[in-house]
Amino acid sequence: MANKSTDEKVTYFKNRILSFILNHPGEYGAKDIGDIFGFTKRRIQDYVKYYNSIGFYIRSKKGKYNVLKLPYNYKTIKDSLNITSIKKAILYENLKEFNKEKINKSNFINYVIQNKICDVETEKYANKLLYSLKKDGYINMENNYIFIDKNPLDVLNKDEILSLLIYINVMKNIYPRRVELHSIFLKLLVKFEKLGGEFNNNIIIYPHKHNISAFDERILQTIDKAIYEKRKINFIYKTYKSYETIEEIPLGLVYNHWKDLWYMLCSNDRLYRLDRIVYIEIGDKLKYLPDFNKDLLSKSFGASMEKVTSVEIHFDKEDFIFRKLKVYSSIRKTASIEEKSDKYILRDEVCGVREIEKWVRSFGKSAKCIKPLKLKDRISKDIELLKERYGINE
Repeated sequence: MANKSTDEKVTYFKNRILSFILNHPGEYGAKDIGDIFGFTKRRIQDYVKYYNSIGFYIRSKKGKYNVLKLPYNYKTIKDSLNITSIKKAILYENLKEFNKEKINKSNFINYVIQNKICDVETEKYANKLLYSLKKDGYINMENNYIFIDKNPLDVLNKDEILSLLIYINVMKNIYPRRVELHSIFLKLLVKFEKLGGEFNNNIIIYPHKHNISAFDERILQTIDKAIYEKRKINFIYKTYKSYETIEEIPLGLVYNHWKDLWYMLCSNDRLYRLDRIVYIEIGDKLKYLPDFNKDLLSKSFGASMEKVTSVEIHFDKEDFIFRKLKVYSSIRKTASIEEKSDKYILRDEVCGVREIEKWVRSFGKSAKCIKPLKLKDRISKDIELLKERYGINE
């Protein structure tokens, strides 16, 4: 079980620091980590005590933190497929592209460094990855030559491939070099389908790279797995006033650019913010899973299930406004911008009037709502309220 503190800011740093320790074992101590994140040494030590209280076993050796044990049900990059493993997979793919029975090791290492493949910058690190591949049984090395032994996909069984598919389906969206991961994902998918498996790789709508905490990464993978296995999920959800215990059927995952947040869409047509899920587990098996219409939220300005509404906003002709409208139209494919001699006209089809209202009001007097009437009335009422509060008369 993994839980979040009620203080969201504290929770954010707790997750970031935990992820940092997991990915840098034996490299940093309490003072070093405190200096990096802007905390005192004592604060970091308190965080480590908290991590140990929820099932981790982290100890300081020669002033550096080492992760000796993970909670039995906690899956992280280190526990399943770490960054080094990703780099090894990318390196192996490049070895196969040479399409030779034996490959000159020195030439290959130079090729890797010159092309900055998987961020390898030194001969020492390249050798380390190659020797790790040799130890795993994928290659042989003799007299400065590399021999490819076998395809790693042939070694994996159906369940192991499924585990990797679920993991990479999440990671290919958040890992900085996601193009390489997507290539590996497609090869895994082909292999999995040949073995008789079916995998829906469209259940995550994700337009931009986004860094998330280790906790939220685990939630994404749990939801992804539940959808694949056609299961319900049980979770505790933090509302503004209390906590709800919910059993629901997950349909898909959506990343919202405007709010910089992940959402889960469930069969009750309700959207749940992932950062408000404090506990999650996979539930009962279903006979079938309702379809996920990934176009359902394509016109949502924020994260809303409201009906689609035509919007028209007029803006003053200012350079900063034009730049903001260009950004808007590059993200919102349904939007159009018309330039007149004295104004810019934005037209769009959106759902989520409340969300776009906040955006329009951010322009102040430089924006005028033409339609819909509902949005125009909301803005007008807010202006009247402000005038009343400040004692401004017509």
